[in-house]
Amino acid sequence: MDLLHRKLGMGEAYDVAIIHLLPSPRASMDFASVILQETALARTQLVLLSGYDEKGQGEQAAKAGFGSCLALPIRQSQLVECLARVTKRTASDVTMLARPEADGDCSSTGAEH
Repeated sequence: MDLLHRKLGMGEAYDVAIIHLLPSPRASMDFASVILQETALARTQLVLLSGYDEKGQGEQAAKAGFGSCLALPIRQSQLVECLARVTKRTASDVTMLARPEADGDCSSTGAEH
């Protein structure tokens, strides 16, 4: 959440936030609600990343506000397709944008443009 706010403080917002499923799935869903309730963050698309694929998890994620749900392990092509879908861009656009930031921040893939 701090990273999202820090970016807002610079007058920008991330297009996508990938949220790793917390040990308590409810906590991840609540976290999504907190993000989406903040007007400045509401346009940030959320992707839930889970270490397992459980029946109904995608539906729960969608109800909580996640634009997509991915279960590990994933292929690069699956991630690119997911990011293209939630940002309404083409896969080639997403691939072109996925570059390290100049400040060396590993937590950012450059897909926030």
